Amino acid sequence: MAEEFKELSFPGIVADYRDAFDEMYYINAAHTVMLCDNKIIKKQTAVDILRALKDIQATLQESDLSVDRGNDLYLNIESQLIDRIGIDAGGRMHTGRSRNDLSSTMLRMTTRKKILETVANIVSLQKSILVMAEEYKDAVFTGYTHMQPAQPTTVGHYLIMCVNSLSRDSGRLMDAYKRTNLCALGAAAFAGTGFPIDRLETAELLGFDGVVENSWDCVVSRDYAMEVEAAYAILCTNISRIAQDMFIWCTDEFNTFELGGEISGTSSIMPQKKNPSPLERTKTAASGGVSAFVDSAAALKNAPFGFCGDAFRIPPTLASVHKDVLTCLRYMNLVMTHSSFHRERMEKMSDLNFSTATSLADMLVRDYDISFRNAHHIVAGMVGDVKDKGEGIGAATPDLLKKWSKTVLGSEIDIDEEDLAKALSARGNVESKASLGGPAPSCMESMLRHSAENVNNTEHWLEERSEAIENAYAQLEKIVDEVTR
Repeated sequence: MAEEFKELSFPGIVADYRDAFDEMYYINAAHTVMLCDNKIIKKQTAVDILRALKDIQATLQESDLSVDRGNDLYLNIESQLIDRIGIDAGGRMHTGRSRNDLSSTMLRMTTRKKILETVANIVSLQKSILVMAEEYKDAVFTGYTHMQPAQPTTVGHYLIMCVNSLSRDSGRLMDAYKRTNLCALGAAAFAGTGFPIDRLETAELLGFDGVVENSWDCVVSRDYAMEVEAAYAILCTNISRIAQDMFIWCTDEFNTFELGGEISGTSSIMPQKKNPSPLERTKTAASGGVSAFVDSAAALKNAPFGFCGDAFRIPPTLASVHKDVLTCLRYMNLVMTHSSFHRERMEKMSDLNFSTATSLADMLVRDYDISFRNAHHIVAGMVGDVKDKGEGIGAATPDLLKKWSKTVLGSEIDIDEEDLAKALSARGNVESKASLGGPAPSCMESMLRHSAENVNNTEHWLEERSEAIENAYAQLEKIVDEVTR
């Protein structure tokens, strides 16, 4: 090989070693066990192969890898195998398969591992958010639309929304898992094999839920990986939006949210600075999560439905985006653990920034039997007058209501100051929003409970899938030990 070609090829071997060395061992061991069980190779040959594989698994270091042994991880391992037991025995491990079905299976195994790790980190973040949501379930603050004060709600209401969003993200990954956790081993190059292999046996030994039936589909399909990347893109978008909200709330102008000193950055020159570094790094890492799907789609969109190098773009892209996703989740978990909201300031802002105006309009509709549009016009006129004076909504008076009801309706609405103040109270506004999913205390308790149940269900799913794979690997190791004893 040309030296430059070696230089270009070697990083890919190292990447596979770091990401999939264990999976390669399990694939080789399971295939060897299956060949022996179906009398395709002799038992002594299987014993020699399995013993050598265990030795390679225990001793092979990154420094042992070489392009001179082959331009991928499998050929490096096969070369090491042949060094130990000779080509007559070692050369039989590859019977009835190809690197095509091997690499396809390895990618499915590493992808499912990434799904499970990601879901575990989502669950961890959700638990941290739920702790904060419980703490601030009654903390009044302003909800914004078009980045303008809209209506009062609570921090808990916002945070439960975040938990629900993340539940959909984990749900997408859990759904993708069903299409990922299918075994491709036994398809050989793509047309199957004439050897009497048992594909169901290897699938079971490797912890798969079943097989990809069509042998051609086994080696060319990568849409399951793209589905995971699409789920990652949506997940990163959602996380980045949360980070952006908190990034704004940290500003001196808002000053409603504060990162703890444990996770904040500082300035090399300005001593007063407390920089929201984890939020910035979350948003930066999220860009990688969003771009990975486009990267893979661009690589595959003109690739023929035959095994070819275009598909080699998927594993490094998936590995890279996985790191970005975990970065986002872990940083945001730190944010939720080491941050606080400024209760008094948030509620005071909500009492002053006109976000309670809708509640006054609603009260006029309920108590005075006028249309909402007329009520909207009346309150809008009042708000305009108060703003012209440079004051907050607290400066609204019964006289202003009389003035604008006369203008809009042709008759005055007379309301006392106590009722007006009640209608314009941010806390009273929140407590009145008791429709399903609203921020009122009764709704909050229900949503906290349901959100916690959803997270627990996801955690149960995660435990079941992880245990199934661990049990399969343990069973495979037990078989290998019995065969090689």
